Amino acid sequence: MAGYSDLIKQQVSNAFKNILAPNGLSESITVKYFVSEGAHNVEDDTTETIYNEVKDVVVIVAKPGFDDVKNHGVVFSDAKLIIPGPFIPSEPQVDTDKVIRANGEEWDIRKVVGVPGGGVWTVFIYRT
Repeated sequence: MAGYSDLIKQQVSNAFKNILAPNGLSESITVKYFVSEGAHNVEDDTTETIYNEVKDVVVIVAKPGFDDVKNHGVVFSDAKLIIPGPFIPSEPQVDTDKVIRANGEEWDIRKVVGVPGGGVWTVFIYRT
């Protein structure tokens, strides 16, 4: 007969399978890492920003909770992305990097909270 610890391990495993399954709480995003402002186009007075894109990053999407708003200075209309550290090459930067959601919308990064060693990143994003 299975013990309680085996039962709990199985339930946690099943929960993660459901979260990461299609139509679960996960989403595939693109993280755009800022490289430079690029060259200035004199004709139309614009600058083409250059980004390195990391595509198909699978994240868990949630809404910020009361603790997030209180402790991290985010707002309830933001989205909270939980990203496994190995899925991205480095910590996303506030004010320069961007996220493209599965529906094609581009969001800015408001706050990044990591764990020591970069095992998991919690990235709060807002619609631009």
